[in-house]
Amino acid sequence: MNKIDDKSKLRRKPRFSHTYLTFMVKINNDWKSIKVQDWSEYGFNFFCDHLIESPQINFKKGNTTFSGQIVSTINGTENDFLLESQLNLMLLDELNKSADNDTDEALKIADMIRTPLDLERKKVFLISKGHNLNDEKVSALIIESKRQEPLYRYGVNIEASDWKNIVQNEVKASSELEKLEDEIFVLMEKIGNKSPEQAIN
Repeated sequence: MNKIDDKSKLRRKPRFSHTYLTFMVKINNDWKSIKVQDWSEYGFNFFCDHLIESPQINFKKGNTTFSGQIVSTINGTENDFLLESQLNLMLLDELNKSADNDTDEALKIADMIRTPLDLERKKVFLISKGHNLNDEKVSALIIESKRQEPLYRYGVNIEASDWKNIVQNEVKASSELEKLEDEIFVLMEKIGNKSPEQAIN
């Protein structure tokens, strides 16, 4: 199977990064919990602290099991990957600071955290917030990551109809949740501008 074709196909479909999905993956006959991101009807990315050598791999969500094929692997020992894990921690700190004060900036930070290997954009933003990211600091961050447990990022191609059903259900549930959040936001605005009795009417 052509890995380049597989990865191109994964990129052609809309991918969802606004929410993580929690799955189980079977590694050495044991089921381990993982968080799935950048998912579409053709597959997803996930992180795991185990090196998976077999291209075929089994997943489980609830009572549904399905198989997929690993089409890309980023090793946790690669410097860019190691640096990004530290930059994301710094971005999380900035996210916590801005969450209550600047919604637009919080959304921008959340998007950066979700976007893999967008190192320059992350560094430029962090420097604008006063972080020192000169060459010496970057080297120190990479060394710090190397002290931590190795982590791998896998891209998976899924052909199973069960997976496509899961995607359709998750997209529907997400849309309904966003609609509910919008309705709550509108109601809260009404409550802010009116008495409780007026807001209900």
